[in-house]
Amino acid sequence: MAYKFSNYVNGKGKTMKKTAMDIVKYLFVAYVVTMIILAIIAFLLFKANVSEGVVNGGVVFSYIFSSFIAGLFFCKHQADRKFLWGALVGFLYFVIIMVVSIILNRQLFMQIPNLFSVFTLCTLGGMMGGMLQSEKN
Repeated sequence: MAYKFSNYVNGKGKTMKKTAMDIVKYLFVAYVVTMIILAIIAFLLFKANVSEGVVNGGVVFSYIFSSFIAGLFFCKHQADRKFLWGALVGFLYFVIIMVVSIILNRQLFMQIPNLFSVFTLCTLGGMMGGMLQSEKN
């Protein structure tokens, strides 16, 4: 008897295929939030000529807030271990950022300490969203 990946059922009776689609959906939401925040930062940079520190702070805020939102919304649909699911969503958010950065900027590995910081912020942001969601139930 062959085991099918889509037949596995998690705690709330959802198949892994449905869970994976939810992850993709909420990662998309997180990237829309990121684009909105970055557009606001770009507008402020253009109109108000803000400093580089403000821009860097805004980018860090977009990482944390976007992965937090993805973890918060995704974990609403999970039965247990919401903080781990949130951390997974934050990690996947980071992986996509890293892959896009590697494609667009070939000198990514020159910034290894920054890479670890972004990894930590994204993962912990998603985990925080999952932890807050678990308090709501």
